[in-house]
Amino acid sequence: MITLAKYLKIKREELFKSRLQASYAAGLSDSYLFHLENGNNETPGPKVLKSIAKGWGLEYMYLMTIAGYVDASMVSSKNIQKTDKTNTPLVAWDDVYDIKKNWAVAVKADEHITIPFKDKKYIATRIINDEMKDIFNVGDIIIINLGLRASHNDYVLLRDITLKKLHVRQLRLSGMYCSFRANNRKLDDFIIAKQQKTPYEVIGVVIKRITSYK
Repeated sequence: MITLAKYLKIKREELFKSRLQASYAAGLSDSYLFHLENGNNETPGPKVLKSIAKGWGLEYMYLMTIAGYVDASMVSSKNIQKTDKTNTPLVAWDDVYDIKKNWAVAVKADEHITIPFKDKKYIATRIINDEMKDIFNVGDIIIINLGLRASHNDYVLLRDITLKKLHVRQLRLSGMYCSFRANNRKLDDFIIAKQQKTPYEVIGVVIKRITSYK
């Protein structure tokens, strides 16, 4: 059977862009997760495993099994595969703007994709602009975690409250300022003093590009 350390590293690389994102999602420190993945820590307790399972959308009983708390014969791999994934709504770009206020647009989405998460806090949408070209191109499908706290270098879905527009940008934090960087150098970055009132609101963090739409 696969070790807990190896399994966590595989799933973290599969589900998140960075270990920092993964640790935030699980409510752990980055250093703790680093040592956990490398087998340097003692086996985490059920409480920690439950936090990882919830934050990463994994099957709790499977983590308990590979950690040695539960007999493998008591857990059905068929059930694990079934509960480890879910159909997530592919929400139209324009509808994402008010997704937190109007979840009905996600419920009524005509198209769904299968992703390895179980929580409703995830949605998918399709990029329609070239703000982050060469990273996220027009037509790419991205998965957004609506509940994850954004940190330095994260790619975020951003709502411009003044112009009522949606953007995908990279968050940069530096001293007294934060900026939302465009990878398309023809576009200006949004630069804001940390104490300044801002027209921009982070809707969620982009955690994965699923595919390119052809």
